Amino acid sequence: MLRATVKSLLARKLRLVLTALAVVLGVGFTAGTFVLTDTALKSFDDLFGQAYANTDVVVQAHQAFNPTEGGGGGGGGGQELNPIPERLLPSVRAVPGVRFAEGSVQSFAQIIDPATGKVIQSGGAPTIGSSWSPDLSPFTLEPGGAAPVGPHEVVVDAGTAAGHGLRVGERIRVVTPSGPGEYTISGFVRFGSSNSLLGASFAIFDLPTAQHLFQRDGMFDFIYVQGDGSSTPDQLAARVAGVLPHGFDAITGTTAATQQQDQVNQGLGFLRTGLLVFGFVALFVGAFIIFNTFNIVVTQRSRELALFRALGATRRQVMSSVLVEAAVVGLVASVIGVLVGIVLAIGLKALVGAIGLELPPTALVIAPRTVIVSLVLGTTITVAAALSPARRASRVAPIEALRDSMAPSSSIRRRVIVGTLVTLLGVGSLAAGLFGGVSNAGYLVGLGAALTFVGVAMLSPLVARPIASTLGRPFRRRISGRLGGENANRNPRRTASTAAALMIGLGLVTFVAVFAASL
Repeated sequence: MLRATVKSLLARKLRLVLTALAVVLGVGFTAGTFVLTDTALKSFDDLFGQAYANTDVVVQAHQAFNPTEGGGGGGGGGQELNPIPERLLPSVRAVPGVRFAEGSVQSFAQIIDPATGKVIQSGGAPTIGSSWSPDLSPFTLEPGGAAPVGPHEVVVDAGTAAGHGLRVGERIRVVTPSGPGEYTISGFVRFGSSNSLLGASFAIFDLPTAQHLFQRDGMFDFIYVQGDGSSTPDQLAARVAGVLPHGFDAITGTTAATQQQDQVNQGLGFLRTGLLVFGFVALFVGAFIIFNTFNIVVTQRSRELALFRALGATRRQVMSSVLVEAAVVGLVASVIGVLVGIVLAIGLKALVGAIGLELPPTALVIAPRTVIVSLVLGTTITVAAALSPARRASRVAPIEALRDSMAPSSSIRRRVIVGTLVTLLGVGSLAAGLFGGVSNAGYLVGLGAALTFVGVAMLSPLVARPIASTLGRPFRRRISGRLGGENANRNPRRTASTAAALMIGLGLVTFVAVFAASL
């Protein structure tokens, strides 16, 4: 049976290659998504590690400030903190083991493009204002520039400067919580080794100026602490926490970097989810194509399989031969899909950068999980889609199959009942997600859409024959049109299954077009 399976694969290479293409696309999107997001997370891990390399302890309110949230019309200041009284700074500096400590403030600061007069903002990324610290700042000043000094100077991130042609010494307008003002660019900075942070723009002032502009006079948002090396960061954080009043925390620089990484991970979640949806939909459509292909293959091989049955092959062996064929196709397609996904990740990274969400430069991260999940997913879906044709092949009696190419189609009553139930369940899930006000509405909508597609696909044989007859009527004058119409009417299940894949694909394209037009 194994030799017969290999022979069958080689005899139908073109048809199986076209079938494998659907799996390649789905696995490619899935693998590419994992590679892209893993690469982005690794690059930001390194980036925040560099940014907090000189900081041992960070003092902050219980609710940490989140500079990666916001943006839009609000300017990207994130969630406001309970400010830290400036009078706490001497107490922190007096803690044994502290070499240096300095306060910092953050808020929104919108840079106005001198060429257009509009706010500089890339793809909805936040517009952040911050104070400058010569010793503990996460920013690195580029050569040729100087730190901001006094109420009329500002430092801008290198990414914003390069994207909008800003120059050192140029005067620009910046809008802060205190209103608009004109400032001279004294230099450009990088965040760690990157020109920007997910496309965010930064306007950085000296501490007194930032406190005034951000309405933080006598207050800090953070206190950054550097130890003298006599104790570990955990020990130093515990000592600093001992001098703080209720409502404020002292965490290590490593913990602060981890919090920032978690926030970026949440920000990348929408990208990961969106791309994975495309991958799963591609595999979902591919399952219909695989089902049709193996149905045709089983029909063509019915005499051959019946001969094996007559020679003593069991139903299990016949079924296994079809499933092994599907597994080989799925595995080979999944391997190719992983390679395609790696190339796709490179293109997606460039695309994300083109819309303003620049990712720090780093090598691609190909985790074992990416390869394993992609191979298992592609192979499993292929085998699952071929399961019904395989069972159908195993149930044909040897004499019946030798007498005719295939047994007559069975009643579709059970299919109608199951399809109706699945459709109702899908519509109910959609309604609950759209109008139920539940917390996991997005998952319910996605599940409902998938179930509705499956249910409609199961019910489509009921309407395939009348629709095919109606649409084929204008072409019946020609022999080819008459043959095509009769062929579509002869097997409504096959016609409906083929149309279902196209239905889902067109539905996805329509969804993307409507969603994009609604933004």
